Amino acid sequence: MSTLLSRFGEPVRMVLLDDDTSFCEALAAAVYGHEELQLLSYTTDPREIDEIIRTQAPDVVLVDHGLGRESGLRVGERIAKSNPAVMVFLVTDSASRELWKQAVASGLRDIIRKPPMMGREEMGRWVNEELRQAILDAVETERRQLARVDDRKKGEEGGGAVVRAPAAPRVVAVWSAKGGAGKTTIAVNLALWAQANPISKVPTALVDLEEGAGATHALLGVPPRPTLLDWLDYADDDEVDPAAVAQRVAQHTTGLHCVFAPDSLVQTAQVTGKLARTVIRSLRATHGLVVVDCPPTVTEPVGAAMEIATVVLVIVPPELPAINKIQRALEDLGQQGLDMTKVRILINRMPHRAAIAEGEIARALPWVVVGSIPEDPGLHLAANRYRPPALHNPGGPFMTGLRKAVAKILPGMEIGEVRGAGRRFRLRLPFIKTA
Repeated sequence: MSTLLSRFGEPVRMVLLDDDTSFCEALAAAVYGHEELQLLSYTTDPREIDEIIRTQAPDVVLVDHGLGRESGLRVGERIAKSNPAVMVFLVTDSASRELWKQAVASGLRDIIRKPPMMGREEMGRWVNEELRQAILDAVETERRQLARVDDRKKGEEGGGAVVRAPAAPRVVAVWSAKGGAGKTTIAVNLALWAQANPISKVPTALVDLEEGAGATHALLGVPPRPTLLDWLDYADDDEVDPAAVAQRVAQHTTGLHCVFAPDSLVQTAQVTGKLARTVIRSLRATHGLVVVDCPPTVTEPVGAAMEIATVVLVIVPPELPAINKIQRALEDLGQQGLDMTKVRILINRMPHRAAIAEGEIARALPWVVVGSIPEDPGLHLAANRYRPPALHNPGGPFMTGLRKAVAKILPGMEIGEVRGAGRRFRLRLPFIKTA
């Protein structure tokens, strides 16, 4: 039997918006202790729902159709548009095909008919037969969309099927003002997961902007070549040359393409904002996703990466001094002109019994929190043995937390193939070896 745990890795985190307090309390009682479903909170006030979603990062939001003065359909549409990775369902006493059409057209996943009675047994059956199944159906629909294959076109090699690349390539700048926050480990495994996991398998590139030889090549277990300096002679034209790009990237066994930081601080001085912009834009034109590992110091190249980025993923350790430092740094970036709507907060190394709760961190950092990654005792051993969790332990604590965050910052990431302007091409390289 299909389970929700296989999709989310832990019980589905739900939030309920309903002006009927009795229904809210009945649902909370019905899912208490449920293996697959968890109700984080409920509210009867539509004005509170945005803050609840921001601070609690739910997987599912249930919205009542009749919210007094407000239309649940309009509220649900607003939630779905501003939180595309969250599954929004309309809960109603009077389901109809016309209402279903309106809900789906508004970006909601489905409508769910409320139970006629709210006794314990009735609510229990409704949770297991209606609510759970609706979420499972939405998950299966999403899976089919992600795995959609165009069989009418064949690949150039081996006659394999060609699949669609994302319509809008993403650039994720991974950054933290606090050194040692684990951002490089997150950047590397995010890129590996996007490239190699069997559902999305998006053509992905990883760029290391660290000052001096960064740690990305060490975590991948490959030589640190080519570097950003190999792009100094690259012609920054509007038309991207796939062959020229292919000569300037290293390829991991998964197919992940990499551009590493120079070996020394002296060489790093040659990496300008213009060069970083050229590299990232060229890779963006030939890949579905570009992940940029940014150092804590916001240099000119880092500023360029953040400017181009679709998402600035800020890694935050659950420590008060680090939180304060990151808050001040983000405020400074906002004053310098960074589009702060791109900022997403990911809490890393969250202990089982944390001194600072996730909600407190969310209140201290007024940006969207996409989740937390728990402490993983096996992570250091995996790094020392060149066994990235994305490939060797995708179901472990670290990757479970990261995968949930990826689903929120990169919604709808489809299986893709590298494509050029008007023609198909592939970048296939052996490992780049040092001389």
